[in-house]
Amino acid sequence: MRQKLIKHIIAPLWSIKDGCYYFNFLNEFEKSQYLPREVIVETQFNKLKSMVKYAYKYCEFYKRKYSEYSFDPDSLKDLSDIKKVPVLTKEEIQTFKMQMVSSECDVNKLIPDMTGGSTGSPLHYYYDERMLGIRRAITIRHDRWSGWDIGKPVAYLWAAHRDTDIFKGIKIYLRNVLLERTYILNTSNIGKDDLREFTDLLKKKRIQYIIGYASSLYLYAKYIAGINDKEVRPKAIISTAEGLDDMQQVFIENTFKCKVFNRYGCRELNLIASECDKHEGLHINSECLFLEVNNVDADDQLGEIILSDLCNNAMPFIRYRIKDMGILYEKECSCGRGLPLIKSINGRATDFIITPRGKLVSGPSVTITVIAKTPGLIQGQIIQDKINHLIFRAVVDDSFEIEGKKFVRNKFIEYFGNDMIVDFDIVDKIDSESSGKYRFSISHVIDEELLNNYK
Repeated sequence: MRQKLIKHIIAPLWSIKDGCYYFNFLNEFEKSQYLPREVIVETQFNKLKSMVKYAYKYCEFYKRKYSEYSFDPDSLKDLSDIKKVPVLTKEEIQTFKMQMVSSECDVNKLIPDMTGGSTGSPLHYYYDERMLGIRRAITIRHDRWSGWDIGKPVAYLWAAHRDTDIFKGIKIYLRNVLLERTYILNTSNIGKDDLREFTDLLKKKRIQYIIGYASSLYLYAKYIAGINDKEVRPKAIISTAEGLDDMQQVFIENTFKCKVFNRYGCRELNLIASECDKHEGLHINSECLFLEVNNVDADDQLGEIILSDLCNNAMPFIRYRIKDMGILYEKECSCGRGLPLIKSINGRATDFIITPRGKLVSGPSVTITVIAKTPGLIQGQIIQDKINHLIFRAVVDDSFEIEGKKFVRNKFIEYFGNDMIVDFDIVDKIDSESSGKYRFSISHVIDEELLNNYK
């Protein structure tokens, strides 16, 4: 009864109060996912053409760039013409952020956001309130594929401080109790007591759905297996924020006796693709994004993922090089949805860092909290070569030596404690690995044996 009350009465009324009409988008997306694939692809292409023309007309950056490349937005006639559109790089977003904002928008009324990114390079960007509703609706639709629905309690194993901090305060607490029923374990810095309390919470609240960073879910599964707990049995687990390898997925599923729903996304473009209950690939969020796999000669080949946002007019991302690798899947899912599939993502990989006192610190948390806010930092990477020693490899500008280095030292004390020694390695660039992956944090100390003993 409580779940139905929240879903059908409280949540719709609350959305009206907040001016976030995501239910309208949600109803639309629930229908559009079952359209034939050819209709979805045609709609995507029409949206992309409109976005390209809009960006050329209202965004100083795109007008200049397209002119420099002698690209005419009217030359987009069919899908094969997409390669004519110049790609957008992270470095361009960093340098020309304000020139990418639409001249139709008042930047003071837009929603600012930022990410450290899987490459460790901070990005700052904007979207409008309409996009806030669209993002919320898409997330709910994809969450429903796991069996969760509005009003059902859900637990998060999450590592981003900015996401967990929003649940502090009496107003947010009341909203969560009455509406969202969300419970969070901040995995940016956790010990056995934290995991024990989280386990007790899952049992007390009878929480049947868990969402988390892939590495955090794997760590928690190691803990549950280590204490041989047979009571924590959720109905479904959603893995996101990081790449989930086959070994991790099998271990998590065997430990909790439920299916893991793999998800691919990024903060700047939100949810990109998710598995449904058939687990035959990840359905692309095609109403909002156009996903290409570049530099391939045939189907089922690994290539570079290029993304275009089809909805965010405030600050368009068109043919954005996200620096992830993936494989498109030409087959159609047996679930009946026409949404195209991506077979796998071979991109972001992050390690935990273990502190001298035995705490595990999540790489993604450092990405978002430290890298995005460090003065003078262009790109960064943490390397742990000893239990009490970190090397912070960094590409910087002149202001880093004055302000950034002190900022990083203070933040690292906060994350890793006073026992951790930090040295800086200032370089001209930080290369990806031969696989195409960029590892934000690399620990030569933490290994499978340590995880096996973390119980």
